[in-house]
Order: sequence, then C-alpha cells, then structure tokens
Amino acid sequence: MLCSDVRPANRKLHTIFQRLLISITFFFILLSYGNLYAAQVKLSFTPGNDSSVAGHKIYYGKSTSFSNVEDIKDATTYLIPDLQEGITYYFAAKAYDKYGNLSEFSEIISYKIPNQIQEPDNNEPDNNKPENSTNNFSEFTEDFENYAVDDNPTDWFDTSANNSMAEDNRLFKIFNINSNNVFGTSSTLTNIHSHHIKSYIENLSLIEYSGRMMITDPDGGIGITFLSHYPFTDAYYRLRCTKSLSSFHLAPHPHATARVFGTTDTGVKPKANQWYRFRIELRDTGVQTEILAKVWPENASEPSHWQIEAYDDTQNRLISGTFGVWSGGAGKKYWDDLEIFQ
Repeated sequence: MLCSDVRPANRKLHTIFQRLLISITFFFILLSYGNLYAAQVKLSFTPGNDSSVAGHKIYYGKSTSFSNVEDIKDATTYLIPDLQEGITYYFAAKAYDKYGNLSEFSEIISYKIPNQIQEPDNNEPDNNKPENSTNNFSEFTEDFENYAVDDNPTDWFDTSANNSMAEDNRLFKIFNINSNNVFGTSSTLTNIHSHHIKSYIENLSLIEYSGRMMITDPDGGIGITFLSHYPFTDAYYRLRCTKSLSSFHLAPHPHATARVFGTTDTGVKPKANQWYRFRIELRDTGVQTEILAKVWPENASEPSHWQIEAYDDTQNRLISGTFGVWSGGAGKKYWDDLEIFQ
C-alpha cells in the first residue's frame, strides 16, 4: 500500500474556517392558490483557503445537537425547505478532506422562522412581514454591473439539467461581453434554469417583464421564465427559442396538456451573437391569465404591436410565481438589463 493512500489518523482541519460567516436569506414561497406557504432558509458561507478541502456539510436542527446533516459537496450555498413556523433553528457547517476527516464546527447561528404571513384585516400597512419576505416584492431591475466576472449572484437559484429542481449553483455566473457584465451560462446541458428568488409575485394583477438575451450558437436554446413555481413544482410560462433557429415562442410547463391559446409565436428567429430585446406583459383578469409579448433585435426599433397575444383560462392557470432564465443546447447564452415592474 502506498503511503499516500493511508488515511491520516485524527487529522483536524484547523485552518479551513478561519472565520466562516453564514448568512441567511429567509423567504416564504406560495405553494398553491390558497394560503399554503413553505418556509425556506438559504444558507451561504465563505470558506477558508485550505486546498485540502474536498467538500462541506451543513448541520441544522431545533437545537445545537443538530438532528439533520446534509453533504453539499463543494457548494457554498444550500437551500433548506419545509421549516416550521415559530421555531428557532440552529445552523453550522463543517469542511472535510478527501479522507473524510472533518473540521471543527463553524460559527453556530440561530434563526427563528416567522409565523405564516396573514393578510391584514384593514387597509393599514402590515409592518410585521420579514424584511426579505417575497411578499414585499414591488419591482426588480438588474444590469449585473455590481458583480465581478465569474461571480455567482446570491439571489439567483440555479437548478440542474432535464428540468430538475435540485440546486446546482455552478451553471450560471457573470460574464463580461464587450465591457458589459451580463448573466449567463456556458453549459450545454438540456433544460437548466436559474430563478431570481426575491422576485416572487403572490397574486398577479399586472406585471411587465423586460430585458435582453443572446445566443452564440445557432443550435443553442435560450429563454426566460415567468410566474414560475420553481424550485418546488415544474410549472411556469416560458418564452424561448430552441436549436436550429426556431423563432421565439411560448412553451409553458408542464407540457402534458395544451393550456395556452391564441397567438403564441413571435416569428422572430434569432441570429447568433445578436442581442434581442424582449417585453412581456402579464395580466390576471379574474378568469384568465393574459400573456402579451414581443421580441426584436436590439439594433432595431421596438415593434409597435404585440407579436404574441395569448391567454390561459384553464383550471391550473398560473397567477403567482417568480421569474428566471432558461437554457439548453450548444454555445453560450447571456441575459442582461432585466426589469420587472408591477
């Protein structure tokens, strides 16, 4: 047996967490059309620079005995779902090396999950909602210039291939294109998503979603999602183009039944390395969800008419959800200048 194959005895990784800080993002996610919420906590931390680190484990529970442990490999963020309202939870992390040796615990932090948000009984403002609750969303604008190249923005939740709802935060990051920072992916995996977890709309009235996007290969697919229930349910509306230069069109999930009617195709076929602007207007009329959309080359004038005029009047139409991006196929895909307004 080679000496390098011998597992070191009782090795402690003292230097892995010189000062590990865990930050918490707390948010409620509406799971249905009633008043059912799921309490979520997203942990993020900054490890030390020990090159022997092979991965991390997250510990959490209702006491510092930590009834739950999750191996998150080399990730530095982790979403913990289904936490009980009104309960204080404790969180910590450890690192491990290739032999399975564990570091000591990081700083232990605690967080009390607020009780389910209730609608106020009058017209007075509700000041008891958590500061970062998704109920507080009013508008979102992002040009990604406040990030560095290769950053992974913490408010974006990346999910794995083939419409998986499992987190994979390696898929999307910041690129610099012609001296502008943009959000993008170089992955050629099929059906990957990233969703902005703080732009969750509880009850749709009238929303506008705009921005720009670009592919670098004609066999690449690119799109944006809206009123999405990711990462809890594979349900959303989507404007996308697929490989072989299909035009931008509506492609909702799930595909099981046709539920979007009207004009659903823009007729705009994107060229590689050309930015395309998009504008989407969403409205809940009480009986149907209306979707109006247009796409045009950035170097051209915005069309005066909606290219897509569609609606969903089925029982499972979407009137809540978050917003994000979708990718599949060859080449790189980029998004920029994203804006959402109520």
